[in-house]
Amino acid sequence: MDFCHTLGADEVINYKTTDFGDLLENKVDVVLDFVGKRHFKSNLKSLKIDGRWIVIAAMSGGMIENFDLEQILRRRIKIEGTALLSRSDAYKEKLTHEFYNNTVDYFKEGTLKAVVDSVYDIQDVEKAHQRMRDNLNMGKIILKVSE
Repeated sequence: MDFCHTLGADEVINYKTTDFGDLLENKVDVVLDFVGKRHFKSNLKSLKIDGRWIVIAAMSGGMIENFDLEQILRRRIKIEGTALLSRSDAYKEKLTHEFYNNTVDYFKEGTLKAVVDSVYDIQDVEKAHQRMRDNLNMGKIILKVSE
């Protein structure tokens, strides 16, 4: 939680102890969902009418039991699934250029910052991967290939 404050967050919610759906009920414009099943109800509850739900991954699973589509229809929620693995190299290149063009000034002025957890030499790739598997990183893990 403190880490989020150091990054500039005004408010933080510990999703492990608090149902963020209750706190943010009908207040969220866009959900970027990497988790899936575990936060499904809270994500749905938090979205405003005409909200957008972008499903990027389903790390906790994708099967939702006892789900009533009426909840989506009544609130006109737009759900979009996306995955880069199935996209062409040309699409990924275009996306990278668009990201760069839309964010480079923010990085230059310091509004956006890359959060780096740790840097490993390429021969320590297993240590780096273990850190990620153990969910210890807070930011990106960088592998240094050469100087």
